[in-house]
Amino acid sequence: MTDPVADLQLGLEELAAEDRSGWMPLALSDRLRDVSGLRESTEVETIRILADWDRACAWSEDGAVTAVAWMTKDLGMTPGEAAGLIHLARFYAEHRTVRDALDGQGLSVAAAKILQRASRRREEVFADCVEGLVQLGVEMPLGEFATVVAQWAELVDDQAPADESKRRVRSVDVGDQGITEIVGSTQDAAV
Repeated sequence: MTDPVADLQLGLEELAAEDRSGWMPLALSDRLRDVSGLRESTEVETIRILADWDRACAWSEDGAVTAVAWMTKDLGMTPGEAAGLIHLARFYAEHRTVRDALDGQGLSVAAAKILQRASRRREEVFADCVEGLVQLGVEMPLGEFATVVAQWAELVDDQAPADESKRRVRSVDVGDQGITEIVGSTQDAAV
């Protein structure tokens, strides 16, 4: 049985040894796209492994008091960096829709981070809207998605719906410039 991490390390060593000095610009662009895609895949795997590791409290086996303490000591991370990854891994573990979308259905790590930040202090409302928000995260360019999620968060913060069953989020394309407006409501009020 082969070790995929050992294979990846070997591949990275070979990649680092490449002499790209004579490469054409398009070949360099292709290599950059390929390596960037691997970085994204590696980040997703880190989140997946971290979620399992944290759930099992594996950090305590080494005598660490917290996951952040272990990551700071053993991985050389800053406490803020470690805490951010732990929060993202817990968010991933908690929301099946996010997990499925991040595990190969088109949601980027950057979009997952936007969703995770938006869910803070809005957990109940987020749980009601997660499927629609994730779908937008898959379909929209990242900058536009960040704007839509910020609008959603503002809407949630400004309006506490009286009837929980009528809470929803959807996007509406406005005009032919590709502008997207977020609509959330208890009675179809547009923001």
